[in-house]
Amino acid sequence: MRRLTHIEFSFKPPRNGWLPFRLSLGDCVIEDTASNVLNDPLAELIDAAMSPPSRVASIRICFWLEPAGYALDLLQADEPDL
Repeated sequence: MRRLTHIEFSFKPPRNGWLPFRLSLGDCVIEDTASNVLNDPLAELIDAAMSPPSRVASIRICFWLEPAGYALDLLQADEPDL
């Protein structure tokens, strides 16, 4: 088994919702980007659409973007068709 003598992990500033990083393990170097988004807004939107109306009292879905973001609030309506 080969022994590692050098490990380095560094980040660059986030850009457009992605966090660039560099991982060095000895002579192996990986440079990539990882999402720094706090949630999966598409999955949350689908879950909200599939939920029975009686369960949806109030839901907030956040779309995190760099350098800002958006929030979509879903509120239960007084009339069933709304």
